[in-house]
Amino acid sequence: MSWKPQFTIATFLLVTLVVAVLCAELQNGPAFKFAVTLIVIQVIAFGFIIEVLSRQLPKAIGQAQKKNCVRHDGTWSKNREAIETKSRTQLKIDLAKAFLLVAVATNMAVWFIHSEVIPIPLAFDAISSFQVDQTAWRSDLSDDENELDRWMTNSGLSTQQSRTHKRMLWNAWPALLAVAAFWIAATFSFIGFAYKYALKNLDRSVRYRAEQYRLKELHETVGHDDFAIAAG
Repeated sequence: MSWKPQFTIATFLLVTLVVAVLCAELQNGPAFKFAVTLIVIQVIAFGFIIEVLSRQLPKAIGQAQKKNCVRHDGTWSKNREAIETKSRTQLKIDLAKAFLLVAVATNMAVWFIHSEVIPIPLAFDAISSFQVDQTAWRSDLSDDENELDRWMTNSGLSTQQSRTHKRMLWNAWPALLAVAAFWIAATFSFIGFAYKYALKNLDRSVRYRAEQYRLKELHETVGHDDFAIAAG
């Protein structure tokens, strides 16, 4: 089974953009309120993506599930339909586990950066105002630098420690950005792997049920034929 979820990746990017915009709007709120709101946004976003993924199944699997719901006499089986619906629910559960793992790891990393390295809103502002001319870029960051100084003072850093911290941020930002890009790419790869794995499990279960239904119907047909022969 070969299939690439191009539509779902586009959806993931769109939802990620929406989350980023909302984060930018909420960045001036209290830290606890911001954290809770961000978690709620993530739950809604991931729930939406999982629902989309569970509905955008490969055509072959969808057709096989519908076929499983039809008895050999052509009638629709509500019981079989419930079984196929349950199998899709299991797909959602498998995806939710993958997203939960990603969300927990990502939120822990983001919280560490936000509390120990640089406030996330300031990092967003610095990246969004990037200029090739380093001198001009640094000049545009004067207001953000003042915010960073206040944050480091509130964090208990001495003047010397603050200078060292700012020097580290200025020299290491390309590496930090590269790590962030790698993390995003790894997240996409992991979600893609988890989705394909869940699809394989679903496809395997659908095929297994199809074979069981076929054997059952074959047994019933053979049984009726033997009874007819014996009666004749």
